[in-house]
Amino acid sequence: DDMVLHRGLKYAIFTPVNGSISEIYDYSTGNKVRDLLFNAPLVKSSVSEEARLVAYALMNGDILVYNLDDFTLKSKIYYPNIDILNEMSISPTGRFIGIASIFSGKGLTETRILEISSGYIVYTLRSGSSNVKGIRFNPLSTMAVVGWQFGSGGGELFNLIDLTTRNIN
Repeated sequence: DDMVLHRGLKYAIFTPVNGSISEIYDYSTGNKVRDLLFNAPLVKSSVSEEARLVAYALMNGDILVYNLDDFTLKSKIYYPNIDILNEMSISPTGRFIGIASIFSGKGLTETRILEISSGYIVYTLRSGSSNVKGIRFNPLSTMAVVGWQFGSGGGELFNLIDLTTRNIN
């Protein structure tokens, strides 16, 4: 299960993995603000306090991005490659979402940076036999950092992606 405290709006967001409902509470009063119901089980959720967005990845391949001010649907992205989604992150400006998937049986990890408004794939990074441990963006959302761990207890590697030039370091 995922639980996120949204300090800026004082929300506690409960998202049970494989459930189809996200419960949102005002954590200062404990009162339920609303439920978001989905037509497929949830795989992962992510919140950007800066952009005031919450994203939900559903098992049917939909990624739904909601505005946290009024809970309106900002974007729906179809991403059919959700096999095992192990990481998802929204950029501080709300322009990008980073997604890392492990393809079971193939030994391949794929990380993609997508534009939230269009679903356009800005960057794809693939690796064999490694786990993505995190995807983070700088405050201006011009750079992304992808952290990897190789093997069980193996080494770590970080890739820095310049989202303006699409170069990687």
